[in-house]
Amino acid sequence: MRINLNREGKISIKKLTNADLNRSVTTHQTHIGLSEKSFTFMGDRKSTHSAILVHNNSWFAEPCDIGKITRKNGRVDAPKISMGGRNKENLVKRIRNIASTNNHTHYMLWFAADTEVPVFWLIRKGSADYKRLKNIINFKNVNDRICTFDKYDSEFDSVVNVINEI
Repeated sequence: MRINLNREGKISIKKLTNADLNRSVTTHQTHIGLSEKSFTFMGDRKSTHSAILVHNNSWFAEPCDIGKITRKNGRVDAPKISMGGRNKENLVKRIRNIASTNNHTHYMLWFAADTEVPVFWLIRKGSADYKRLKNIINFKNVNDRICTFDKYDSEFDSVVNVINEI
């Protein structure tokens, strides 16, 4: 499926942590943090969107609350996707439900379409999707930080081509 990126032109990827996936008994994290370099067109406002989740050649439309993380000291940080209400079906719950079926490492790649719809791609390490990207993206770098690519990065066009193949 052909997807055009929005004017921001950024693609980010991160390794999901146990806290992101609600696998940790010591944390009750209610969000998945994103990169401060992504979704900049949204500004600081919290908003609800219909987002697209891609996983194993399946596409899901899910409600998605996106807003900035506000720290206890008042500092406003990078954006996040939130759980929303406890009984609400949403993007974070769908990601956690998919990832809870196994203990594999998962990565999440995201960008905004030209319609400003957020698109998230859940990728399990070792999957066909992972194998498509491992020759383009250095996943060792992604293990330690969120990587963001734009049109000036050598990986960008190749990642866009893979996105358009899913």
